[in-house]
Amino acid sequence: MTPFLLSPAGKDYIWGGERLKTLFGKVSALSPLAESWECSVHPDGPSQVASGAFAGRSLAEVLAEHPEFLGDSPSAAGGLHILVKLIDAKRDLSVQVHPDDGYAFREEGGQQGKTEVWYVLDAEPGACLVFGLNRAATAEELRLSLENGTFESLLRRVPVHRGDVFYIPSGTIHAIGGGILLAEVQQNSNLTYRLYDYGRLGKDGRPRELHIDKALAVADLSGAQPVRQPLRALRYRPGFVEELLCTGPNFRVSHCRLLAGPPAGDVGGTGDAGGDGFGAVGGGVGADGFGAAGGAAVISVGDAGAASVTDVLLPALPESYRVLLCTDGAGVLSEGASAGSAEPASAAGVPDGAGVLSEGTSAGSAELASAAGVPDDAGVLSEGAVAGTLRFRKGDTVFIPATAGPLALSGRAEFLLIRG
Repeated sequence: MTPFLLSPAGKDYIWGGERLKTLFGKVSALSPLAESWECSVHPDGPSQVASGAFAGRSLAEVLAEHPEFLGDSPSAAGGLHILVKLIDAKRDLSVQVHPDDGYAFREEGGQQGKTEVWYVLDAEPGACLVFGLNRAATAEELRLSLENGTFESLLRRVPVHRGDVFYIPSGTIHAIGGGILLAEVQQNSNLTYRLYDYGRLGKDGRPRELHIDKALAVADLSGAQPVRQPLRALRYRPGFVEELLCTGPNFRVSHCRLLAGPPAGDVGGTGDAGGDGFGAVGGGVGADGFGAAGGAAVISVGDAGAASVTDVLLPALPESYRVLLCTDGAGVLSEGASAGSAEPASAAGVPDGAGVLSEGTSAGSAELASAAGVPDDAGVLSEGAVAGTLRFRKGDTVFIPATAGPLALSGRAEFLLIRG
């Protein structure tokens, strides 16, 4: 089955901004546009298929008819268990906590809990998030602090920089701070227990609902949650670099950089990109576990030998679907392996889903989106003119069914690659 593009559902929460429109080309009448639910089968915000044979139908409907698209791994049993978002926090989000699977099943009608991972796409100077408590506390102590106005003094605030990764297990007290733009991969759940909301009012002019009893019932109050940046596994092949950001029982997330095919003009990179078309990602880890903004832990793809690489192979992965969320640049997915590219990633010592050098050229795979007439505005959902190709660019999300064969990737792009 050919990969297809998705069209997201939008959310206009009061803390949101407009960067999903201005930076990622999201077209929405909502203002602010706080979140775009890029890959979702959740009834609170289902995404739609935007290309191919299923265009115009909901992703939930398509996957219900074709469960084979999810693969045969245990994590795919019973449906799509992840939800992928882009989040633009112009102002602080409420301090909140999510339940685990057991509590959600018992107390919320059989729903899933919510563990999530954040990949920071941009952060204003001085931006911070809340990650747990700065010391151990009891539920009674937290309840009293909420009543007497001292709750904020118990929160651990963590500085945030572009490229940071935060794994947020269920039960962690947390909040995204103002000035942060991030991608979120989470369990397929919308259960949020709001613990504190800075006394602000909702759109109706009334204080927003808090869920203090439920929040305290599920929150980790130990103050011992680790906040160091995770050690990232790095795999390299000419034209392709993959960082494994997170792997666990619910999902696996990698950050990938693609530099394959001849340059073809502007492919929609960010304004602060370097001479190789990519900006710095992340920073060196300091004593506090966080690097300085724009620090030294930068993956260089400018010297990745792209001039001699026409495309890279994304191997077939029959046990799992994949989701590609493009965060910069543009690229082309082409069906079929190029000559000499049939070696599976696992045989080359690369984790499943990583890129492998393809020695030949698939039909149309070297054609970049900008050269193929894709409009300059980001987020355009357009299938390639060449049969079996799919063009994507910054802001696009692609669903790759488990039934897809090997795919050739070309272009200059950064993206998250997610699998269940």
